[in-house]
Amino acid sequence: MWLFIIFINGLTFAQQVDQKALDEPKNAFCPPLNQLVRDEQGGKWSAPGGWYTVTFSFGREVTGFNGAIFSGQTLGTVSCIYSVSNNAPKITLFNTQLISKPTSKNWASKDRKLVCSATQVSECPFVPFKANTSDKDLNQMILDLPKR
Repeated sequence: MWLFIIFINGLTFAQQVDQKALDEPKNAFCPPLNQLVRDEQGGKWSAPGGWYTVTFSFGREVTGFNGAIFSGQTLGTVSCIYSVSNNAPKITLFNTQLISKPTSKNWASKDRKLVCSATQVSECPFVPFKANTSDKDLNQMILDLPKR
């Protein structure tokens, strides 16, 4: 009898933990080095998930991760910085995804921005912003705007 009750309580607890895990925001990271791809014609770098560079790079191979920069207030964007071969200048990958202000210990204020100095992408976690309203609610809000 006791074993059965403990077993049921264990299941209840496990269900609560699973629901909590589903509700928590998921961390995202800068792309790993092996996902960066160089366009041979344009000399620009990109990675899955909408990451891109805006300037030409002479570097042919990514050799290391140097950190990330958050630009914004409560919401903003993250840029990821990488070293490349050939003693070329570092590359910066941008993304237009809105990010909530990072709060982990590796992020520190510097020149009105938050900077994460690290050698591993896993040391600079951030959380993509997720609006609380559904697309249907947003569409309805737009339709309900006063007409001029």
